Amino acid sequence: MRQLTLDEIVDPDILKLGFHKGRRGDRPYKAKGLIAINKITESAIDVIANVGLRNCTVARIAEDAGCSRGLVQRYFTTLNELYAAIILVTYGRFLRRLRAKLKRLRNLDTAQWMDALVSEGFAWAQTDDRLALAELFEIQRTDHSIRDALQEANDVVQRLIYELVFLGIPQNLPAKKREKLTLFGVFLRRSISALASQEQAIKSAAGNDKHILATHRLMQKAFHGVLREMIDEISAP
Repeated sequence: MRQLTLDEIVDPDILKLGFHKGRRGDRPYKAKGLIAINKITESAIDVIANVGLRNCTVARIAEDAGCSRGLVQRYFTTLNELYAAIILVTYGRFLRRLRAKLKRLRNLDTAQWMDALVSEGFAWAQTDDRLALAELFEIQRTDHSIRDALQEANDVVQRLIYELVFLGIPQNLPAKKREKLTLFGVFLRRSISALASQEQAIKSAAGNDKHILATHRLMQKAFHGVLREMIDEISAP
């Protein structure tokens, strides 16, 4: 798949993003088709968040979207293509929101820029997109077939995060610090993923399991501590 920019991930148009193979992927779709693609993808997010990935079926997605199963399968030949769309769409929404906020902040030094990335990332791990992503994160850990199928979408997201991290960093940063900055971008995404995954356990406990809530707070504190150390190392004179 060709390199995508953040601005191109505007709608869950999986065909335009290039995951479809063969003749159907090359066929131009009219606006009506793109509206259907958007609705199907949003319905898939709702279904996964409510019943879990293991219970997510084409029939349930079609019912939620108010369309036929055939229409879902027309645009998404496999559920993995739909899962890839979810990763791109949800992270795309977050990264666009984050970029817009960072643009409003003026004259940030390196440490302040990185702090803003961390605080917004952790806040997003608790938004409405989190439950669908939590399911995908959890399944990818144990199901290699899904992980391999979604690798391309994950690579796109990681590159876009990397580019956003570097956006507010001085270009003359020493090579060693730039290497640490790369690690910072990777660890930030994995921290967000881990926190989002925990949200599923919190939802299941309905807020009644103090141990789950305490574990979530400890995880967030630990991740923030590591990221803070990395920020200090990178921003130090």
